[in-house]
Amino acid sequence: MLRNICLSILSLLSFSAYSAGLTDTYSCDTCDYNDAVNIAKQEYTPISCTMQNTNGGQPIFGVTTYACNTTYRTIIVANPLTETAHKFKVTATNYNPYTDAVNATTSNLSLTSVEQQALSEFYDIDADFRDEVPNFVIGTSNVTNPDVTYSTANVTSNCEDHPSHYFTSENAKRNIRAELIDSLVQRLGSQSWNQFYTDTKINGFGVDISGSGGGITLNWQYNQLEAFITKSYGNTSNKLVFKAVYKGESTIGGVRDLNIALRLEEGASLMDGIPVATLRGPTVDLTTTLVSACLIENIEKIAISDTVILPFLTEVKSRS
Repeated sequence: MLRNICLSILSLLSFSAYSAGLTDTYSCDTCDYNDAVNIAKQEYTPISCTMQNTNGGQPIFGVTTYACNTTYRTIIVANPLTETAHKFKVTATNYNPYTDAVNATTSNLSLTSVEQQALSEFYDIDADFRDEVPNFVIGTSNVTNPDVTYSTANVTSNCEDHPSHYFTSENAKRNIRAELIDSLVQRLGSQSWNQFYTDTKINGFGVDISGSGGGITLNWQYNQLEAFITKSYGNTSNKLVFKAVYKGESTIGGVRDLNIALRLEEGASLMDGIPVATLRGPTVDLTTTLVSACLIENIEKIAISDTVILPFLTEVKSRS
């Protein structure tokens, strides 16, 4: 398992090297052709301009001119649900000599045969992932009594079975993510899927699919139908919700080395009904909020906010 994790990390660090010769491809699971054109126009290569006829370096309206270069970029926008893709040449320069505002235009291009094969591979991988991930929930066995209490006397050894435990240490985070990913990988039922743990590397280019003479490198930023997996702690008031994507490499018709990446969704994740996002800040006052004994026990270990004030307690629990 450790070997798989190390290989996965090395794979992600090597994306820039592997991506050479691959066509930048943006996945958009709700896009039609017009949407694809709009995305292409946003993804132009930046231009550079030089101002002329200025007043001490400051532009003069109607007098200052801009000498800008013209840039070109080739991209694909693909919808994995409809299995349609559009390839564009994106040209960018300034609108006219009196502004440096960018005018990006597109022209249609034909997909190469290797790009079509790579897209077909992408559609297959994406379908496997979407079939298993949405509404994927893992429940916790031996759940701590969810009844709220203000007394620390009722704390049990099962406070690891409370979502607040996730924040008590990096080891706790790794173990919970490993549990989720292991279960999901088993459901995917393929040796192509490996473990990769992250709370940050979600967006950006994530999957390279290559063949002889080219291929595609995929980016998820325009997907709208996101996939989430949830660790449930016995009731709807206690859960950890993660956004899930896949990253890695695949050879057309050959080996797949794919990794599942997770990012905690703090707005949807709840501890005693409290969104995790609301516990961010210099001071969090819980004196009027019903909280469980386990949240009280774990709060001293939680590195979320600088100070947490708990109900019916004379002391302030502060992060050391």
